[in-house]
Amino acid sequence: MKTVVSVALALAVTTAGSAAFALEPAFTAGKLNAGAQLQYGIDMEDTETTPYGLGFGLVGGYTLDMNVYIGGRFEYFFGSSDEVAGADVSFSLWQLQVEGGYDLGIISALVVRPQLGLGMAGYSGEVCIDDLAGQSCSDPSETAFALTPGVSALYDVKPVFLSLTLRYNAAMIEETATALFIGVGAGMTF
Repeated sequence: MKTVVSVALALAVTTAGSAAFALEPAFTAGKLNAGAQLQYGIDMEDTETTPYGLGFGLVGGYTLDMNVYIGGRFEYFFGSSDEVAGADVSFSLWQLQVEGGYDLGIISALVVRPQLGLGMAGYSGEVCIDDLAGQSCSDPSETAFALTPGVSALYDVKPVFLSLTLRYNAAMIEETATALFIGVGAGMTF
């Protein structure tokens, strides 16, 4: 896990350093963009059952002429199911966030976007225990603030663009649930 975090930090530092070399205009500047992503959330906590795992995301926003990006994102992670201490436990997670970023035109077809997402995260679960009276279940859930810094690379292959995203997620659920999100997808500019 430490290797994944180290690679993520190295990518972020490299991306931040590339701002001085951004010679091309961003192909997203002055345009609305929308896309979808297949995602995977790597739980950074020591838990047996995770609300992350495989998921999907929908993202959309507008890049101003000065390359400032303003948008929003919805994502859902299917989580996992496990047997823990004789109970069947399953959790999933959704997030709804506003995002801000800056689109760096690296080459004419490549934009790198450092970004920050702020919003709400909610997890829901089901815990079922077999006892003498049969099976009893509870449905724990919680909604809390989430902070998600990251970086996206958008590559224009007209009429669509391909995207690769790496983000760190801190959801203030119970203590703080942290994860690393990796996403690949496609979208369009309008």
